[in-house]
Amino acid sequence: MKRRLPIIGYRAWAPQAEPLRLIGVVKAVEWDPGEVVATCKVPGAHKLGRSHSAPAVDCACGLHAYYTLEQVELDAGLPRGESLYGGLTPRPVRILGAVVGWGRMVMCVDGWRAQYARPVALAYEERSATLGRRIGGEYGVPVVARENLERVAQEFGERYIRAGYAV
Repeated sequence: MKRRLPIIGYRAWAPQAEPLRLIGVVKAVEWDPGEVVATCKVPGAHKLGRSHSAPAVDCACGLHAYYTLEQVELDAGLPRGESLYGGLTPRPVRILGAVVGWGRMVMCVDGWRAQYARPVALAYEERSATLGRRIGGEYGVPVVARENLERVAQEFGERYIRAGYAV
């Protein structure tokens, strides 16, 4: 199923200090500040004569996001109810974020894949607060406590709709 209207979703990144960037945690794709454009980087897709624009329904390409923040945390291997920022064992630093996706869209069971996306708000772990704030400044997005991320994303969506979907 394809969708062209913008939609809010959630994802996690690993922060990179120099240069300040968000790096995908599943696929090490760098998200530059501003609009990110999807390309197909699925191994072998083009060698098989499947050259296509991303995202494609029959491929795994595109800019991925989950429908809910809870799904991001579950995918990160955390038990239901445990915060990505809690727990007793050290985990790799992660930055959670709300993103807006638009253009060609593929809707999936747990989330979506988009042709275009950009972060709209970030939440960071306390141990990486300074880096989280610096990345938020570089990307020009608010940096909030994890418990406020969904509210800030919803407020962005409401402003976005009132502005007539101006990306």
